Amino acid sequence: MKQETMSARVQQLVDDFRAARPEVFAERAVLVTQAYAQTEGLPMLVRRAKILSHLLEHVTVLLRPGELIVGCKTPAILGSPLYPEIACDWIEAELDTIALRDEAPFLVSDQTKAALRAGVFGYWRDKQVYNRIMEVLPPEVNQATAEGQFFHYYLNRSIGHITVDYESVLKKGFLGLKREAEAELDRVDYEAAGSLKKMHLLRAMIISCDSAIHFAERYAAEAERLAAAERDPVRRAELEQIGAVCRRVPAYPARTFHEALQSFWFVHLILNLETNSYAIGPGHFDQYMFPFYQADTAAGRLTEPEAKELLACLWLKLNELTVVKEGGTAKASTTFNDFQNLNLGGQTSIGEDAVNTLSYLCLDVTAMLQLPQPQISALISHKSPDAFVTRASEVISLGFGMPSVFNHDEIIEALLNKGKTLEDARLGGINGCVELNVPGKDNMASSGYLNLLKSLELAMNNGVNPLTGTQLGPKTGPPDDFASFNAFMEAFRQQLAHAINLKVIYDNLARQVYADFCPVPFTSLLMDGCMEKGRDYHDYGAKYNLPLMCGVGTGTI
Repeated sequence: MKQETMSARVQQLVDDFRAARPEVFAERAVLVTQAYAQTEGLPMLVRRAKILSHLLEHVTVLLRPGELIVGCKTPAILGSPLYPEIACDWIEAELDTIALRDEAPFLVSDQTKAALRAGVFGYWRDKQVYNRIMEVLPPEVNQATAEGQFFHYYLNRSIGHITVDYESVLKKGFLGLKREAEAELDRVDYEAAGSLKKMHLLRAMIISCDSAIHFAERYAAEAERLAAAERDPVRRAELEQIGAVCRRVPAYPARTFHEALQSFWFVHLILNLETNSYAIGPGHFDQYMFPFYQADTAAGRLTEPEAKELLACLWLKLNELTVVKEGGTAKASTTFNDFQNLNLGGQTSIGEDAVNTLSYLCLDVTAMLQLPQPQISALISHKSPDAFVTRASEVISLGFGMPSVFNHDEIIEALLNKGKTLEDARLGGINGCVELNVPGKDNMASSGYLNLLKSLELAMNNGVNPLTGTQLGPKTGPPDDFASFNAFMEAFRQQLAHAINLKVIYDNLARQVYADFCPVPFTSLLMDGCMEKGRDYHDYGAKYNLPLMCGVGTGTI
């Protein structure tokens, strides 16, 4: 198998990444807290857009040495921002121990601690989304979480597993999307129910478009400033090119492969700054990026080594996205990076094989870097060429766990069974670990794990939790009274049904709290259905809104 060789630039960026250490930064928390205080009294949708605008206006803008794709979540390569609007109490309680714990520790400087204690914690007491969720949960649901039937997924995470419509920005730019939102605003029927909410959402989307454009312009200005002072003519030309790219995208449609990659990254970065949604995935990256690669190579503007270097620079940016977790979550999931599932192959919306030249290049770059992110999923259908299966297998043989392999024909069948159209089901792919969704159209709102083993344990103890003596589940009879294995299985099914019902209550109430107190107008702008319905992504605005629940412990059961 041919093994790719890193360019000197990529090797240095990889070395810098491997030398970096995870660190917590207070900047986002401070800026968001300022913006919340300044916007009190405004409609929440508009308020959230103005908060994002304030953040993108003032967050640190910097270009790391040698990089070609720019945009940073924090000043440090492995820095994690904080999201006090989601949950803040745990940060205050664990601030002095985050760096000392065994599981996923993050450095926390004295400066960061002082900034949080002076300008963040006091404002958020009793105002966090987590507080509001806890206020509305019925006692039996709280009891179920406390005793291990499921856990408080939203303790330090927002509703996640999202794949937006990146292609819409590549084709239209935010100026084009802004015009669409303005046109929809002109068409609002103010006699219809929900018209006020729709008006607020559309205004928030318009603000979000302007904010994203200005954010890129800040990077353009910084690149131009650095270019003017750069003595190395090669790097000066690169910085001038970066400045020109950031002046163009994401305001306007991308024209080149470089512009498309940079536009994608700005979108992906802003999604991660708007809120700490879990597992924001790039989706069918090779499909929506291929036209730009194809046009550039056909015109002689781009060589294969240049394309791979640009991809490698983007892969390294994806590895910068880390999220600090509270102690209990860190014990369950000891990773630093967020999960960003990038799909290759599969089928197109009209049922044709989707494998293209870029699919192979993405596998090559993944094999070369062998980094945790992005998570590569190879979607294999009955139409996939043998060469793609072979190349994916060769990369797997390197032993670093990528790509994962999924049967795209079965994915299509599963999504059809969940009510998707055939065209949309063909566009379906993998998000997070193994979750199915349709990019840009789906709010599956994956909300954490349901403990199947606890239901088994309750079935063996007449619904009593043996650890606490609590009657946690229904009385399904002592096991000595079961006349057959089928009777035992029926008891298990009743316990599981009871747990599922409690989890559904938890999830539905949590989603409504998010819709009311933490809407995401930027995310909603890039999700099919939200603009037309006038409903935020958390408010069931997407085209499909079938939630997903993950049961764990199946192997042990």
